[in-house]
Amino acid sequence: PKAIIIIAVLTAVFLLGTGGALAFSAEVGSEYEINDAGRIVYGPGDGGYSNSKTTDLGDGMGERYSYCIQPDRDTPVSGKVTVKKVIGNKAAPGEWCAIRKVVYYSPSYPGYEDNVKDIRESFYTGDFATDWGIAHLAMSYLYAGCPEDMDTYIGTKASDLGKVWVSAKKLGNEMMKSGTVWDDPLPLNFEVLISSVGSYQSMAVGHMEQPGTFMIIKKSSLENVSKGNGHYSLNGAEYKILNGRSEQVAAVVINSSGKSESIELPPGDYTVIETKAPSGYALDKTVYSMSIESAGSTTLETKDTPVTAKIDLLMKKIPEGFDGDHGEGDATLKGAVYRFSYLDKNGEAVKTWHFVTDEKGKINGTEPSFAKGLKNDELYRNSDGEVVFPIGKYKVEEIEAPEGYIKDQSEMTMEVTEDGTGEVYTGAVVTAESHEMIIRGGFEILKVDAQLNDIVPQGNASLKGAAFAVVNKSDAEVFIGGEMFKTDEKIMTIYTDEKGKASAEGLPYGTYSVYEEAPPEGYMPDETWEQTFKIRKDGETVDLTEKKIGEKVKRSGIQIVKLDGELLRSEAMGGASLDGIKMTVRNLSKNPILVRADLDNKEDKVDWNDAKQLDILLKNGKIRLAAPGEDVGEITVRWNEEKKAYTAETLDDDLPYGKYGIRETKTNDTYQRTDKAEHVIELKEEGKLYSFDNGH
Repeated sequence: PKAIIIIAVLTAVFLLGTGGALAFSAEVGSEYEINDAGRIVYGPGDGGYSNSKTTDLGDGMGERYSYCIQPDRDTPVSGKVTVKKVIGNKAAPGEWCAIRKVVYYSPSYPGYEDNVKDIRESFYTGDFATDWGIAHLAMSYLYAGCPEDMDTYIGTKASDLGKVWVSAKKLGNEMMKSGTVWDDPLPLNFEVLISSVGSYQSMAVGHMEQPGTFMIIKKSSLENVSKGNGHYSLNGAEYKILNGRSEQVAAVVINSSGKSESIELPPGDYTVIETKAPSGYALDKTVYSMSIESAGSTTLETKDTPVTAKIDLLMKKIPEGFDGDHGEGDATLKGAVYRFSYLDKNGEAVKTWHFVTDEKGKINGTEPSFAKGLKNDELYRNSDGEVVFPIGKYKVEEIEAPEGYIKDQSEMTMEVTEDGTGEVYTGAVVTAESHEMIIRGGFEILKVDAQLNDIVPQGNASLKGAAFAVVNKSDAEVFIGGEMFKTDEKIMTIYTDEKGKASAEGLPYGTYSVYEEAPPEGYMPDETWEQTFKIRKDGETVDLTEKKIGEKVKRSGIQIVKLDGELLRSEAMGGASLDGIKMTVRNLSKNPILVRADLDNKEDKVDWNDAKQLDILLKNGKIRLAAPGEDVGEITVRWNEEKKAYTAETLDDDLPYGKYGIRETKTNDTYQRTDKAEHVIELKEEGKLYSFDNGH
């Protein structure tokens, strides 16, 4: 048989001064009667059936099954069984709590009969006997500690039952979980009694605590929330009173002191239902029953629950321009301090808290972290000790920004309102959002000619166009120009201008490095220069120009081959000689050049990379600065035995990148100076000796 059960009492009630007989107490040690309800077959063999038992505990639920939960033992005989354990709504998560839920969702109990949350489609088959077996085995599975398999009757195994056993474990395992859709529907006053008699199987039966009422005294179940709070009032709550035939016979209204008027009713059994919740309170869905006896007086004390919110997320920080749930660059979303002020109806602060954000810039409402060193009031909590937030407005102010961000000066609010459902916990919550601007800055670098130590290039070289890579060295990615750049990823390339300067702006709070990718025209790259810097102040430009990027200009040499004008080769006719002819080199470049003072001095080697030596040589006149259009120096033609030709040459690093004029300025005694033209040559490669033929 199946019993269709109507419940339910959801809050605690207290009977004061009742004159009627007490119902079944449902306490440890109390007894109740079980009756045979026939064999229920849900599988093959000796382990595939049970001799079911039913009972009526006089709690308004009617007849329901008392399930055996040790299938390897004999079924208890009809008669009295003793309650050994009571599992109420306060049961900790685990097997006991899961057994309570399974019983509620089993055949003959409300969860199954009303198909709460589509329980049948989720775990059952629709066949009563099979469903009964699934529920029975699920309770037994949990009671045994969730074994992989389980002994049933006369040496059989639960696994022999196939899909029934699989479904039972599935049901049991799901009910083991907390915080699921299966938790909320259980009435708070629904409990499961674990009973036994002798060596027979233990049994599990559901029981509904049924208090009674007469005159109503209403209180708040959370005085810490509602007392002195203008958002809550008990005034105006309404109740209807029904007789045993479900006919309304009276109605009462609660006044501001939380009491109803006294009314006279004929003897009998009655049901009391709240039809209108007072302002700020959840509708009491408890169905109260009471017995009125002649000359008796019964008072029902009820507690309405103030509507509050369980808020997972009190506030979240939204970094502007950064699509991430953590700090950008070296910045962090952790550690921001926000002041939350709960306001009364006049806008005055009732309570104030200072909360701190976590790594993701969030403030968790279930157990928010307090800021140290600041005053904080006690949090509001429900009867289970959970943090709740009363209805009303909350002023939110950021009083300390986290590292790397600018404090949000905007006005923020959080609001909790009743959502109209009449439930204890409202879903109408406006979460505060804080839009955070990260600290941004930039940097500037300076490239100079290493030998001149100046922003003036040599020859035809240029300081413009040197390419520098900027790399993210921060702890996290940065968002620049619409793109996300990870740690150690190149962000951008910047280029120097005519004066050797390059800069970048808008870099988020973080750590960066900059190095040269490519030199400008006429210079050798500086592979040793790399700078790491940090952006720490908003609008700051980090000055990296003190460590100048001094690059060596490309330097080359010139070899002038003198030709006999008639022979057209580097040989002299007859007794003539090409030795001693003077050739002058002139600077035809745009800029000055630093050169040796005596181009003919092949022994006076200059280390163009040694700035200190260059400074000494310049003071001593060993090197000099030749302006555009100015003669650089003379080269004397000398006989070269190895080459069998008359040649003259500079050292291969004498002349900077640029354009030069070469002309004969003095001949010897054997030749006439017939070539008076200035010949042009361009030097562009580092360390190369350029050869130039000059006929005579």
